[in-house]
Amino acid sequence: MIDAVTYLIVVAERANLPRLAFLLNRVRRELFAIQSAEAVKRRTVDGRQR
Repeated sequence: MIDAVTYLIVVAERANLPRLAFLLNRVRRELFAIQSAEAVKRRTVDGRQR
């Protein structure tokens, strides 16, 4: 999903749509944050199970 948003950012920049690229960049940052939080949660759960 992050790769797809990154691709759309590139397309928006090439099409000279800076506002769209900016908004997509914010979406990408949120996706990274969600992915990181889920990874931490998985590690915490794995740690408790051992």
